[in-house]
Amino acid sequence: MRTTVKLDPKSVAKKPEPTATPSAAKPYRTKARPLGQRKGFRYDNVSELIAVAEGEDHP
Repeated sequence: MRTTVKLDPKSVAKKPEPTATPSAAKPYRTKARPLGQRKGFRYDNVSELIAVAEGEDHP
């Protein structure tokens, strides 16, 4: 299927006006906190941690 669009020559010749310049956004910062390790979990086997978090039946 083919569609033809006819543009008004006045619109084509006119350049779009720039929008208002946005003010500089303040950078978002978070402070790092030590989370530690949860007891009962071994962090050297990531696939086991994922299986525990998502369940064995998760695809």
